Amino acid sequence: MSNFYLSDPKLFNITILQPLHFKIYEYCCSKFNCKTQTSYIRLLDISGLFQISMQTVQEAMIELSKIKIDDEPLIRITQQEKYVEFTMPRYLKFIKSVGFEKFNNGKAFSTIRNHLQKTITKKYLYNDLDQFQLSDKLRDLPKEELEKINESDLRYPWILRNVKKNLR
Repeated sequence: MSNFYLSDPKLFNITILQPLHFKIYEYCCSKFNCKTQTSYIRLLDISGLFQISMQTVQEAMIELSKIKIDDEPLIRITQQEKYVEFTMPRYLKFIKSVGFEKFNNGKAFSTIRNHLQKTITKKYLYNDLDQFQLSDKLRDLPKEELEKINESDLRYPWILRNVKKNLR
């Protein structure tokens, strides 16, 4: 699934993580495949994306391999016969804690959807009205009551601005 990744909340509590290292780690997280639970990391891609030298990228990856959260390194570097392999043990542990399983992600997406529905729902004034009905309703309100309404209380804040502008 491209352009979708979760950020580990424990990552934000690390004070020794430099901004460049954080950007590189987040890029690596975005290249993590939740279905196969593997990561595809190319140093050349990182170097080109952030416009930094390969030496800087290699040093950053080494630094990321030294940082641990819950005894798991952010990046694990393994030398293979013809290439270097990068794994992300901490991110894998975090993804599994959310509910992602290899080749079965339905539980995790249900968990995320339920969490978002609980945290994002907001009660608006006149929630059952569409834009035109809201405009009519606001025009019919007395001026004192109209002044008490904040734009953030309405689903369509520009309607309130237009009504107030037309009252002047």
